[in-house]
Amino acid sequence: MRRAALLGRLRKNLWPGDVDATQVRADTRAPVASGRHVLLVEANPVNALLARTILKRLGCEVTLAEDGQAAVDAASANEGYDLILMDCQMPGMDGLEATRQIRAGASAGARTRIVALSANAFREDEEACRQAGMDGFLSKPVSPEDLRGRLERWTGQGARPFTRETPPALPDPAASDVCC
Repeated sequence: MRRAALLGRLRKNLWPGDVDATQVRADTRAPVASGRHVLLVEANPVNALLARTILKRLGCEVTLAEDGQAAVDAASANEGYDLILMDCQMPGMDGLEATRQIRAGASAGARTRIVALSANAFREDEEACRQAGMDGFLSKPVSPEDLRGRLERWTGQGARPFTRETPPALPDPAASDVCC
């Protein structure tokens, strides 16, 4: 994605121009994941700002990790994340390796959903994410609508609370809409 396109999406979603900020797309600003704790792993500051702003508008508590090692450290600190949004391409430890390490260190019943964030939207990339242990895939830059849909699916109303005693039901990997 070109820088100009990314900045255009940022402006559209964060500063809608002449529309009153309190009336901007109420459907994407209404909290759907109130009180849910999301670990956002994003190396790019602009992408992190965009995703964090959208998540907060949707009612999430957001913790930011800037690289794979920070993500592994945060996940192993047992902060009780409801969802981890993982950048795939980061300097140092990438998102795939970070996911493998998080999965390897997780105790039984403590599987937190990990959703890939990637500018590469090819089927091979989605498959590599799945094989690393990720549960879903979102293309960057993330739109409010896409992120809202994932939050509703994995942490929204009607979802069971994520606890050690009741691990979350994971989407069927054979389902065609899980990662798209």
